[in-house]
This record gives sequence, structure tokens and C-alpha cells, in this order.
Amino acid sequence: MNFSPTQKVAILAMFSVIANETYGLDRVALNATTFIPMQDGVQPWQSAWGYKVVSEVGMAAFIADYADDLPPVARFLTPKSVGIKTIGDSYAYSEFELQQWLATKVDLSRDDAETARRKIDEKVDDVLLMGDEGQGVTGLFNNENVTVVESSAGASGQTDFENKTYKEIVAQFRAVFAAQKNLFKDKKVATKIDSVILPDDAFGYLETTNVSDSIDTSILDSLKAKFPQIVNWYRSEMLEDAGANGTGRAVFYRKAKNVLSAVVPEPFRQKNPQEQALHYKVPCYARIGGTVIKNLKGIVYCDGV
Repeated sequence: MNFSPTQKVAILAMFSVIANETYGLDRVALNATTFIPMQDGVQPWQSAWGYKVVSEVGMAAFIADYADDLPPVARFLTPKSVGIKTIGDSYAYSEFELQQWLATKVDLSRDDAETARRKIDEKVDDVLLMGDEGQGVTGLFNNENVTVVESSAGASGQTDFENKTYKEIVAQFRAVFAAQKNLFKDKKVATKIDSVILPDDAFGYLETTNVSDSIDTSILDSLKAKFPQIVNWYRSEMLEDAGANGTGRAVFYRKAKNVLSAVVPEPFRQKNPQEQALHYKVPCYARIGGTVIKNLKGIVYCDGV
């Protein structure tokens, strides 16, 4: 490109301004980072990250004085690893756009830079929630090792919330808690559910429908009162067909790093602009390992809602 050294300095300074503006954009697409605790300690340059899946056996019991037959307990930590993958795109300005900017100082459009950022954010969100089978990356919403509870049919013969009575919906929530409790042989649940993500349409129905014609309280507000252990109530369109046979899936889980975490060592990064033919290209990328589940007993799916 036929730019003078002074012009090149001005162009690079302009790109730096655009880069800073792009970094400052809200990650509006990243609902996943609200649902899932972020894993720290993973470096962007790593090709893989190791973690351990927890299982515990044994229990404490009453013993006699001077007893030497104390019940044994054990915590099994199974080593696992997840590959760190790269997601990338780019934006560019042509030589003629840059010449016009130098001549007129009319501000360049940020549309392509903002799109490049948004597309990476959306891809990160998709991978954290739904994984990527081709890349061998798992997601929160479709891990094949998580226990699945089928939503039972109500009096209408349907399983979804919109076709169930208030009492039937309450019973379904209790069934999920009972199923999670049964995952622990001693019936003492150390990893208690404190969060739920519902399909967007199911959440909307619960939010806008009253318990009954005579009670001016939404089903959602009543559920929050009945199940105070659930402190996080979320919604996601991705769950509307995430269950078996394309049905709605609810995700009940413990929102804690010892249960699950999002491995995103680099959520978004852009390189310095590179001269290529008749344009300056800005490569953008993210580094991601997906969602790792360290304690499978801390999550339960409910399909058919």
C-alpha cells in the first residue's frame, strides 16, 4: 500500500481505537457465562486442560471408645482432560477506505468489527451450552452422562408445563429433586441443586400464568416460594428442543466450580492489523474447551417440559 510512514502511524492508531471499542462491547450473547462458573487457571496457550471427576464412597458411624475399626471412606478422583480449541474470524478495511479516512477524517464504520466480536461471542455461547460434536467438545445442555428424568404426563395426557396443572408442575419439580437425591446411596445429598434453567417458552408460561383464577400469584413466583433452595432461575431458547425427541429440557444443577465450569481461557482477542493485498485485515479469535462437568450427581435433566 502506498502509505507514508506518518500515515501508517495514524492508521495503526485508528485501529487501536477500534480494537479498544470492540473489547468494550457488552457480551450480550454470552448467557452461558451467567449459567456456568468460569474456570480459572487455564492459560490461552494450552492445548489441553486436565481436571478430575469426583466420586465418594463410605460414611461416618457411631463407634465405641478405643475402637480401631473406624469405617473407611474414600474420595475417587478420576483424571480427565479437555482439548482447548480455537474459534476465529476477521474484519478488514480496504486501502481505499483508509485513503478516504486520511483525506476526510470521516469516521470509519465499526459494523464489521462489532460483527466479528459478536459472532465469536455467539459461537462461544453455543459451544458452552450445546458443545460441538465434530470437535469433541461437550456442553451443559447435552452431556450424555447426566441423569435424565422424563416429565410425567398430567391429567391432559401431555408432559409440557403449558398442559399441566399447577399441582402437577409442583409434583414434577419434587420428582426431579427426588431423582437427584437417589443418586446418592446414603440419601444424604451433599451436592444440592440450587439453580434451574428452563426452556424459554416454558419459563414465559410460568412467569405469566397465575396459580389459579382466584390466586393473583404467578406459577413462577409460587415455585420460587415452594423451592427456596433454587436461588437461580434462568431461561434459554436453546432448551426448547434439547430434550429427547426434540422436546423441551430443563436443567437442574448446583452452580459451583466443583460441579461444573466453563473452560474459556481466551474469550475474545484480536491481533494487530495485517497488510494483505489491498486491505488491512484484523484476525480475531477465542480459545475454548467447553463445559466440563466434574460431579455428575450435581446435575439432572428433565425432558418433556
